[in-house]
Amino acid sequence: MSAPLVLGVDVDDVLADFQLGFKAVVAADLGVSIDSLGEPADWDCLSWGVRDRDHFEELNHRAVVEQHILRTLPPIPGAPAAIRHLHKQGVFIRIITHRLRIPNERALTMIDTAMWFESHDVPFDDFCFSGDKDQILADCYIDDAPHNIERFRDAGKHALIFDQAYNRHLSGPRVKHWDEVEPYLHKEFPHRFG
Repeated sequence: MSAPLVLGVDVDDVLADFQLGFKAVVAADLGVSIDSLGEPADWDCLSWGVRDRDHFEELNHRAVVEQHILRTLPPIPGAPAAIRHLHKQGVFIRIITHRLRIPNERALTMIDTAMWFESHDVPFDDFCFSGDKDQILADCYIDDAPHNIERFRDAGKHALIFDQAYNRHLSGPRVKHWDEVEPYLHKEFPHRFG
């Protein structure tokens, strides 16, 4: 019997709808309606009117620290059920996120993240907070951030793109919905399920 498939899963905009939660923070800061902001065309939301990387980090700090959005984000449709199903099939779920970016607020981030996973009953076997995601071992990674996908691929890793407007310039395997993940994994790793 082979070792179980290890799936490295990102959190924001793969499991949890960070864009939706962050959109309200950006709209309030810019004094515009939420409806006026569509899908961001770039990962740092500059297309929404965020001025630059510093402004993005300021708004991210406000969202995470003051508004606790990491605790209250809605799940990506189908994500919790898909992860539960994969986990029951013996897939080793390794969560890999770079959420610990705000200095002196790491404990808050960890607590809010854990509460999100508990409130949505999302199982996992391992949880890694890391900006160097390509250094964390997995058989297949699922992520939305273009820079992470490129790093996985540069390191010779198997990366599955979770479709977002800002990553459509990337080629390669892609899923738009969580119900596409299991068939993809069965096709690519047919002997690795429990």
